[in-house]
Amino acid sequence: MVKKIEDPIVALNSIAELKARSKEVTVENRIITIKTLGARDETDSFVECMKLWGQAMIYKHKLETMYRAITHIDGISLEKVDFTEKKMIIDTWKQEIIDQLYNEYAILLGIAEEFFEKIKFTAETNVIGAKDEMNENKDDKNE
Repeated sequence: MVKKIEDPIVALNSIAELKARSKEVTVENRIITIKTLGARDETDSFVECMKLWGQAMIYKHKLETMYRAITHIDGISLEKVDFTEKKMIIDTWKQEIIDQLYNEYAILLGIAEEFFEKIKFTAETNVIGAKDEMNENKDDKNE
């Protein structure tokens, strides 16, 4: 039986945790907790990469996803860490660690192959968009 909720705000908020998953990933002797992103965080992670294409877009998306997906280190919550400071610190991590966490994130979604195809498609689409934009700028200069 489904629990009936009377308050519409409570009803809306109850959906936020549906399909939410988290996972502890061990990297050497550290335990890093990652969680699936909500729609806004996922969108923001793509928006930050829109002007990039190819490998640059993919590497940037990995970082943008990890900035938002990492919630704990060794059980310590990162909730109160300033987002800008969190980004600056994660930017110093080795690419191998980011790659490992990003792969675990894709597995956590339960659709790793589809997730990687979406990222690849976005990187390729951004190339097309960038070429179109360059051609438009070239046309503007020629007028």
